[in-house]
Amino acid sequence: TDDIVIANEHLQLTFSAVTGRLSNVKQINSSLSVDVDQQFLWYEAFSGNKTDHTVSDSYKFRPANNIPYPVNNNSNHAIILETIKGDLVQEVRQKFSPWTYQTVRLYKGKKYAELEYTIGPVPINDKKGREVISRFDTNLQSGNTFFTDANGREIQVKCNAPSCSHIHNNTYTHTHIHTRTHTYT
Repeated sequence: TDDIVIANEHLQLTFSAVTGRLSNVKQINSSLSVDVDQQFLWYEAFSGNKTDHTVSDSYKFRPANNIPYPVNNNSNHAIILETIKGDLVQEVRQKFSPWTYQTVRLYKGKKYAELEYTIGPVPINDKKGREVISRFDTNLQSGNTFFTDANGREIQVKCNAPSCSHIHNNTYTHTHIHTRTHTYT
């Protein structure tokens, strides 16, 4: 089968026929193309111990370890439930697991894509808390620098810290992410 493509006059988004996940974002006017692999993963939540009572909760991302697990334990593929192509909006509806869904939209005239996800109810039958993340792996050469808009706190420069031993040091709550291809010093 062929990859699934949705596009407007500014962006083209490609979804892999093999994985069902977002695989490429292309700016049509500049022909800039970025390979991307978006995945939904979870980390086991830290529940505290005798010496450290800083637990993972609604306001603090605190995984027990640095091991991410796919939200679907059987595979990390998404099922494309539906593709809609209208005059004003095009969208792809994905199912990553029985408790993880996403709708990706492109509106006519807009220079951005909208990704709306639904998580839950999160399974708890194994007595493990889950910290669910959406991870984007790209081929961008950004010098580990990117920009976020974390819920209205304005655009902030962020630097990925590969030397950090804990994943929570490189995880950010965001409403927008923007990258540039040159390094800031």
